[in-house]
Amino acid sequence: MSPVNLLPTELAPSNKAVKLAEFLKKFSITGLVVLIVAIVGLGVLFYTNSLEIKNLTAQETRLKNSISSLEVTEKSLYLLSDRIDKAGGLLADNSIQKDIGALDTIISSSPGNLVISDADISTKKCEISLVAANSAALSQFLAGILSSERYSHVLLKTLSFNPNYGYMFSIQYSAN
Repeated sequence: MSPVNLLPTELAPSNKAVKLAEFLKKFSITGLVVLIVAIVGLGVLFYTNSLEIKNLTAQETRLKNSISSLEVTEKSLYLLSDRIDKAGGLLADNSIQKDIGALDTIISSSPGNLVISDADISTKKCEISLVAANSAALSQFLAGILSSERYSHVLLKTLSFNPNYGYMFSIQYSAN
């Protein structure tokens, strides 16, 4: 059965208006499809960019940790290099060589109950700190150093007694 049009023909839309309505309908559907595709594309782009940002942040953290560990290594290498330079400078100095030889003599001639706790050798002074278990070891050590002709100047800097350790003393010396 065909539709019955009860409207007068004067009120019917013109062909141009019908074509324009169909064109606008097709254009709006196409625009909607393009909009949906654009929204999906932007969503995918946002998701991939967020993953890339997470990966870059993790990589940045790893690099920062690596840099901080390398900075610690660099500092220790710098300190080691500085110590090597200072030790080389001290060993190159002939007066230091004599003082190191004198320290070697002190160590080799010390009695068994005498412990060397500290030694400070520089270009200006040589100082050694020792601990003697008893007064006999102290007097034997001091008599040996004072009777030796290897030392031009021997100065007793400190002397103290501790019942737990014994006699603690330090001497400053210069080698001939």
